[in-house]
Amino acid sequence: MNAKILPLDGKYYGTKVKIVDNDNNDFVINLWCQDDYEPSDRELGSICTIDEWRKDEAGILYGDYIDSGHFESRATYHMAKTIVDLINGGE
Repeated sequence: MNAKILPLDGKYYGTKVKIVDNDNNDFVINLWCQDDYEPSDRELGSICTIDEWRKDEAGILYGDYIDSGHFESRATYHMAKTIVDLINGGE
């Protein structure tokens, strides 16, 4: 069995984790944490760093780049990575 986080694609509707079981069946689970309002590094991409994002509290500099309700949060990415690591035998 193995798992991977799928790339971000278009408007965000959750972080997708693809799991392939030992019989080669594909599963996709979708994660979305609505309690964390900080974008993941993947979401920020080349727009800015997380430190720059945090300093821009009013969203004046970077707010136009991230849709306020549709972005991958740091908590969501962390949970997706945890799931992938557990399935793939990591810590």
